[in-house]
Amino acid sequence: MAAVGASVRGLRPGDEVLGSFRGAFAEYALAEADLVVPRPASLTFEAAAAVPMAAATALRGIRDVGAVRPGHRVLVNGAAGGVGTFAVQIAAGLGAEVTGVCSTRNVELVRSIGAAHVADYATQDFTDRRAHYDVILDNVGSRLTPVLDRTYPLADTAEGLRRVEAGHARGKVVIAVA
Repeated sequence: MAAVGASVRGLRPGDEVLGSFRGAFAEYALAEADLVVPRPASLTFEAAAAVPMAAATALRGIRDVGAVRPGHRVLVNGAAGGVGTFAVQIAAGLGAEVTGVCSTRNVELVRSIGAAHVADYATQDFTDRRAHYDVILDNVGSRLTPVLDRTYPLADTAEGLRRVEAGHARGKVVIAVA
């Protein structure tokens, strides 16, 4: 940290921190104090940079939404990806019996980070309904498709907002910045 606001407690100039905020691809960025935490000494800067978004997404899915507890059976599809690797570790850390789904080349990786079982999607049908899970975190593909009504150039923002306010939009109205 180059500087710290007068009312900030627990952080000092020179502290090494990690977080996720606007301007993250810059040498210097302005962040609210509650959006950063001290970088653990056990993490390199590169490892720390990999944590915020993926780890927070996995934590929310496994702990907060999935409410995983000891003894739960958890399936993580996409277990070798950014969110998946954190999800496997978090679920296992909470005491769950984790099954990770990944490709052949990632089977040992997924096992090494805490999965009790690993399904290689190239050779196993993990959707065969023989196994039952308390929580499934699916990190593969996309169940969501944005429905776009219209796109307006930035200069026509007012027109786009009028469309939304009039209740005529079907889906989202998007303002495009050239």
